Amino acid sequence: MLALGSARAQQRPGPAVKGNHAPRRIVYLIFFRQVYELDQHPRTVTALPAGQVRSYFQQQIGLSDGDFGALKQSAVNCLYSVGRQDAKAMVLIDRVHAQIAKLAPGQHYPPVPPGLAQLQAERDDLLNGCIANLQADLPDAFQKIDDYVTHVFAGRTFARQVAVPRTPGNAGTGGDR
Repeated sequence: MLALGSARAQQRPGPAVKGNHAPRRIVYLIFFRQVYELDQHPRTVTALPAGQVRSYFQQQIGLSDGDFGALKQSAVNCLYSVGRQDAKAMVLIDRVHAQIAKLAPGQHYPPVPPGLAQLQAERDDLLNGCIANLQADLPDAFQKIDDYVTHVFAGRTFARQVAVPRTPGNAGTGGDR
């Protein structure tokens, strides 16, 4: 399992994954979230004028107003799709949490829910599709966006390995590390 976020928000110890860089699709997810948050909630980020905060990525990347509007819409679409997928996974995860809450001391954790790995693979495909859609929607500006995300923004993100308790039901699924 990975814990993800921006470098400033890093508070958890743990070994870095792949040289401390998150996979490209995850970096884009974090980027999309920040584009959305800066646009929707600029005052929670900084005391700078809202317009300056909202246009931060536009200025950093060098996008026109139209291209930046399309980037923001791509971010919203992606976050919506991923949120729906995450909600499906949470149904399974919540069931396991309820089972764990009922365990007596010394009892083994229940196995990883069937279907969770498939939902994760679908989520990964959704994220890769978001990147492909962005490229299709902004063919002229995509290279500038991708260069910024993969070379500048990615350097500000992290991925940390999260310990998963090893149980007979999850050996080989990350819980055996």
